[in-house]
Amino acid sequence: MPELIKPTYEEMKYRQKLLRNTRTMDFNHETIAFPEEEWQKFMDEVVDCKCYCYRFIYCPGCGDFRGIALYRYDCKKKVYFAHITVQADARRMGYGAAGLKLLEAEAVKNGIDELHTFVFTDYAEGNHFAEKNGYIKEYEEDGMNYFVKKLQ
Repeated sequence: MPELIKPTYEEMKYRQKLLRNTRTMDFNHETIAFPEEEWQKFMDEVVDCKCYCYRFIYCPGCGDFRGIALYRYDCKKKVYFAHITVQADARRMGYGAAGLKLLEAEAVKNGIDELHTFVFTDYAEGNHFAEKNGYIKEYEEDGMNYFVKKLQ
């Protein structure tokens, strides 16, 4: 069973590798640079910030990270957005769904009663993933589908 791990500075190397991978980032239509010079700022502003819950999806059986699970508060929309990114070679193995369930449990523990997410309208796999995991489409805007899920 996967676990969610709060990453250390040294483990930001995994985030860098994940965001550079074109197959993993195909949903985003581009890769994202994450040079080491940005790691400390990211740790301070995201990993250690109360507006975020930023975790790596870790597989204890294989001893490797498999993806990223996070939620963050959006001040403009006044909602929490959940995001799951699973590395391409670990997709369709249950890491995304397990990571999302663990993230939802963490949100409930922190007093959050619903999570939102958004997916590019042309990313069928991501839209299916959201719906399969209980997220209901609210609306479409600027090429994105927006979903919500009430948490228990």
